[in-house]
Amino acid sequence: MMIYLALAFLLACATSLVLTPLSMHLASITGAIDQPNDRKIHGNPIPRLGGIAVVASSLGILGLFLLVSPLNIELDYIKIFNGVPLLTGVLLIVVVGIWDDHKDISPGIKFAGQGIAAMLICLAGIRIEYITNPFSQEVMQLGLFSYPLTVLWIIGITNAFNLIDGLDGLAAGVAIISLFTITGISLISNNQGIAMMAVILAGSLLGFLRYNFHPAKTFLGDSGSLFIGFTLAVISVQSYTKVSATFAFVVPLLALGLPITDTLVAMARRYLNWFLPHRNSEQGNQQASPTIGKVLSSLFKPDASHIHHRLLSQGISQQNAVLLLYLISGIFGAGAVVVVEAPAEMTFMVLVTIAVLALFFIRQLRYREMEVLKNGILFSMYEKFFVRNGTTQFLLDFFFAFLAMNISLSLTGQTLHIQLTDNWYVIGTAKVGGFLWVQMAVFALLGLYREPVTRIGIAEMLRFTKTLTVTALLGFGYLYLFPAFRAWVTPTFMLLYFYLLTSMVLGIRVAFHALRYYFNRHKDGQKSVLIYGATDTGILTLQNLLTQLNDTYKPIGFLDDDPNLEGTTVNGFPVFGGHWKLSGLLQKRPVDHILITDQNILPEALKRIQKRAEEHDVALSKATFALENLNQKPERYSKPKRELTYASS
Repeated sequence: MMIYLALAFLLACATSLVLTPLSMHLASITGAIDQPNDRKIHGNPIPRLGGIAVVASSLGILGLFLLVSPLNIELDYIKIFNGVPLLTGVLLIVVVGIWDDHKDISPGIKFAGQGIAAMLICLAGIRIEYITNPFSQEVMQLGLFSYPLTVLWIIGITNAFNLIDGLDGLAAGVAIISLFTITGISLISNNQGIAMMAVILAGSLLGFLRYNFHPAKTFLGDSGSLFIGFTLAVISVQSYTKVSATFAFVVPLLALGLPITDTLVAMARRYLNWFLPHRNSEQGNQQASPTIGKVLSSLFKPDASHIHHRLLSQGISQQNAVLLLYLISGIFGAGAVVVVEAPAEMTFMVLVTIAVLALFFIRQLRYREMEVLKNGILFSMYEKFFVRNGTTQFLLDFFFAFLAMNISLSLTGQTLHIQLTDNWYVIGTAKVGGFLWVQMAVFALLGLYREPVTRIGIAEMLRFTKTLTVTALLGFGYLYLFPAFRAWVTPTFMLLYFYLLTSMVLGIRVAFHALRYYFNRHKDGQKSVLIYGATDTGILTLQNLLTQLNDTYKPIGFLDDDPNLEGTTVNGFPVFGGHWKLSGLLQKRPVDHILITDQNILPEALKRIQKRAEEHDVALSKATFALENLNQKPERYSKPKRELTYASS
């Protein structure tokens, strides 16, 4: 088989080497020329019908191997594929691409053509028919949902390769690496037909790359990039369906990792761009809110901020940028092969490593839009739609209950089956589904969604723990009513379920306060505040600054005359030392405001602090507790309200 694969690869490469110059001449005659503009890297007009040479050589050599029966090759796709809709879908994509190369058609027409072609592929019998449950290793059939998922996958990958076709040789080279990855996976899973298709397309692209690598003499154009993305999407589905492993669903994601990552990053930053301060100011309306239609349409508008553009903006040459992206694509491909072959434990480590490296790489690109994730602009949105929205919390808690149950059953050797009934998914049986609804009903009855949880303290933690304990016990009692499920109700299962449910339900609410703390600590445009007195009053003042006055003040740390506190941290903020360190501190870092919270400060220390504040033009205030009598009738006593005020000295 390897001899036939090598022969197919060489024939496709040679054919593409011959046909590519002819496609360049055809582009010049028909006017399919890529003109330079502000989004393009090249400075001269370049023919963009190179994709025709790739299409012709790929389909030609594939047809040849189908016709030459003496080779006696077992090609699986002859049995799997329904030839007419498959070929029609491929040709439709090519026609749409050629049309766009000549006329620059609208995105709507392109998406419509891709959608029709993807539906034809589904009719040919090529679908994502199942995914694997990573907890129980069960194969979950998708049923009718396989059709829309397959269509979305094909359209997404098709456009992903269209988006990365921005540097000389980038799309073609990344596609070759992805195709070799799919070839290796196909051979491992004994899918010879897909391996043959992959090497033929890789050979055609390698021949074309001779004319496309920097400095490029021709471009793929949409006729080539759409064809490559479409074909890769189709054969990646087939190579994946032959793999039966715990993490099989991530194999095509890794094999096509670079274009998928670039597409997701592009959509994320275009969405986040709507929340940047300049967006509303440019529109002359600080309160303007984007409509859903505008936001969605902006996700698919072309720009010059893709990964390859960012690499060029950081001073990397075009050739080095392409080689770097080849390396990254190769890392993704190697990860895909490891997922297929390695044990589950090693696979998980590989996935985590690749994810961390990808996040680190994206961070180095310094996208301005991504800054909204750390400067708190999106925090108010999060607070509105999660913290103060009981429906969102209810749905999330329901998911947590299902996840905790699934994991607990898997770890105790049980199985939560997911079956298909009348083309709709149901979770196990109605009785198992009832267990989840019992959990949510108890949550609601005990007031978990009665009011938003805006603060987490000891009292709130105890209330949540009590609620979760009662909920879990009633749920276990419900399961015990049914003999079929009594085997589940073991001490191990109960402890696991309670631990996981508590960790997730309580953890997401604690995480909100951690996010609030982080965002308020890193806001821009605030006055830096130095707190004197790392006492209980100082800590209370710190919390007030971070929650109630976070738009105006930003605490930077404490001063305290207790020598045992110097060099330590209080609630995450450093204690710089006693008041005698103030002069050196003011010289090293900007401080706008000093706030005295120690009610027992010595007069000498206060005088020294006042003197240093005057020397450095720093505002000085004192935090006090004021007791205000709200009862107008002196003969009756009303418990006073404790209030934190800031009195300027």
